[in-house]
Amino acid sequence: MELIQDQPFTHETIGLDGFAFVRCAFEDCVIMIRSEGYELEQCTFRNVKILISPEVSVKELARRLASCRCENTVCLLNPEGAVTAMA
Repeated sequence: MELIQDQPFTHETIGLDGFAFVRCAFEDCVIMIRSEGYELEQCTFRNVKILISPEVSVKELARRLASCRCENTVCLLNPEGAVTAMA
């Protein structure tokens, strides 16, 4: 798993799978999660939409977000696994 730390992300679409994000800031982003293969630690989310595939455990996502700060962030089921589902 590739480590990404202390990085800001603004106005981006980001796939979390395969990455460990530590102390990263996400603002006005769309985040896609398709599997359990990601980590989040002490990140901040502001005005973010998190799209999760049906295979992703909402309970596990909540556990991973526990060390993070979320403001105006929503989690949405994304059965198609594509960002176009938000349009």
